[in-house]
Amino acid sequence: MDFQIEIFKTNIETPADSERVIKFLKGIFPETEFNIDLWDPEYILRVKSSNIFCRDIEKQLNSLGFYCKCLP
Repeated sequence: MDFQIEIFKTNIETPADSERVIKFLKGIFPETEFNIDLWDPEYILRVKSSNIFCRDIEKQLNSLGFYCKCLP
């Protein structure tokens, strides 16, 4: 199976928010891997899956009150 990785800029700054967001996203996208780099100044969210829809990820994070933008 081929996987793709998408990178998102976010404003998720704390470990607690990171854990909450990843748990939330795993509930919606159970076959997808998520990682948030809190050390990166752009708080990068990496998403690995066989089928990623950037707008869906952005929409879900926005619904939680976070900024999220897929990077080219």
